[in-house]
Amino acid sequence: MSSARRYSNEIYNFYQTDSLITKASIVFWITDNLTGRMVPDAIKVSIPENNRLAYRNLSGYFIFTDLCDGVYSVMIESELFFSVSKQIDTSSIDPKNPVVSVQLIPKPSYPFPENSTLIRGMLNSIAGPVDNALIKVIGKQFETITDERGEFVLYFKNIKHEQIQINIEKGGDTKIITAGIFEGKTFSTGVITFP
Repeated sequence: MSSARRYSNEIYNFYQTDSLITKASIVFWITDNLTGRMVPDAIKVSIPENNRLAYRNLSGYFIFTDLCDGVYSVMIESELFFSVSKQIDTSSIDPKNPVVSVQLIPKPSYPFPENSTLIRGMLNSIAGPVDNALIKVIGKQFETITDERGEFVLYFKNIKHEQIQINIEKGGDTKIITAGIFEGKTFSTGVITFP
């Protein structure tokens, strides 16, 4: 018994006794930085210069197979998370465990749970919105970047009420602002003129 499938102008025949062996070259395990859980389905993992798209298996891993040895620029894109570009050298990956873990940072448009502890703001300059600025809480491990509209959101866990300082950086310019964290509430810094 055989079955035939048509892809463009070519016909491939597959027989029940056939087997196809592929080698997993790079495997990505991608999680949500907020929840620590596997990301939702709307994620694209690709190698743009080769027009290669990773496939996602039933366990949620994104897999590239049968890549030649070399260095690859892998793009991870989503509407809910900031894009990530990673340089991966296949010669430095353990062939028995080729898994690369990546955590994605939610964009301001991410559907944060109700009663999340957030600080939201927007950066603006004379030229307009300031994108890709680094937003970092001084003395803590919380950071994010601004999106194309200059918006940012910081999210916190296990903090009840605290005054913090936020360092804003882009292109050698810096600015420090003070903000309040209130458990279960969103604090807005409003529009911040930068630098």
